[in-house]
Amino acid sequence: MKYSQRWRQTTIANRMLVISSCFMTLATGFLAIAAVVQYFTLRGQLRTMQAQQATMQEQAGAAKRSADIAADQSQAVRDSAKAAKDSAAAASMLTEQNKEIIAAARTQASASKTTANSAEQSLQTARRSMIVGSRAYIGINSIQADLKRGQITFWLENIGKVPATNIKASGGTALPPNIAGGPEGFEALMNDILDLGAAELFPGTFRLPVVMWIKDFTPETEMLILSRKRILHVSCMLSYDNGFGGRSESLFILYYLPPPDDKWIPRGLIGNSKNRQGLN
Repeated sequence: MKYSQRWRQTTIANRMLVISSCFMTLATGFLAIAAVVQYFTLRGQLRTMQAQQATMQEQAGAAKRSADIAADQSQAVRDSAKAAKDSAAAASMLTEQNKEIIAAARTQASASKTTANSAEQSLQTARRSMIVGSRAYIGINSIQADLKRGQITFWLENIGKVPATNIKASGGTALPPNIAGGPEGFEALMNDILDLGAAELFPGTFRLPVVMWIKDFTPETEMLILSRKRILHVSCMLSYDNGFGGRSESLFILYYLPPPDDKWIPRGLIGNSKNRQGLN
């Protein structure tokens, strides 16, 4: 019997059962295929997820390494900041020490300057004392008057300790009347530049003569002086190098008392000396 005949002879219920079974089989096959397809899909997804996990793990490792590097850099920055802070503190301390050293140096310099000034003053004082004690001093040792010739001779001496050099002199004479209560001085006219005949005067017993002549001398001048009707005044200005780089001057003004006194008396000066250019 053929399958078609058997099929027609089968009851409807069996036919429905067969048809259901066929549909069930087909559905099961489709489900199996879908399951297989889903299996492979899920497997591919799993592999993808595993690959993504590996990538994520690598990224996480890279991120961790970056974080470690950043942490190391942060620590390096902190260490550098601490080192800079320590360096700044050391520099500040060194600055303060330098300020103290500078202040001490200034104090020492001020003290040294004070000491140097004191030493300079002491040196100047000692030098002045040495000059005062050792320089040349020219004075008058004696005076001789030759009234018959109208000649006055000053004998100069150096009472210092070094020679007096470059000696120059000028002088003058006057014969004012002998008036009671007259002035104690007179106006000296230094008109005569005297030739000393020597350039220097050594200390000791050596004497240097300075000769001057009575101005407007006549034979009657001697009697006027000896009778004290006229008073003979003489003035002499000396200029010389004192041996220590300085120029010294000595001014002598005297009047003569004839015998029986026969002596010279120092006298004052009225006004200023004139015509002193011969001393320069």
